[in-house]
Amino acid sequence: MPTVVTERSLFEEVGGFDEQQLFGEFHDLCLRLALKGEVVVVREPLCSVRVHGEHYSSDRTANHAGWFRLYQKMAATTTIQDCGAYCVRMQADESLNLARAQADKANIAPHGLHWAVRCPFPGAIPHWWWGAFRE
Repeated sequence: MPTVVTERSLFEEVGGFDEQQLFGEFHDLCLRLALKGEVVVVREPLCSVRVHGEHYSSDRTANHAGWFRLYQKMAATTTIQDCGAYCVRMQADESLNLARAQADKANIAPHGLHWAVRCPFPGAIPHWWWGAFRE
């Protein structure tokens, strides 16, 4: 996880960590902080992450559901047009990734219109349909 230093008042203003955001919670916090103030990047590593087989993030279904939620939340929050459009596109991607992860978990291979049933995204953009029928 990257290191972030912020004033406590700003952390509290954005509501701290969203405990409902099970995956991508750090990115969610950083995005909400960035929407409230300027960001300075320090390229020097200040922390490290240990990777192992029992990582919480090994649940791919929950991981994609978490990222879908993050992009949904950011699309509704941001007033920056390009950012909102990007979030909608990433929602579409994550909905397809989520459907694939659910299919893998259930040991099935949905394709075509089956994606429309399995995905939490309404499929209103061409990018989503291309991904749904790609496989």
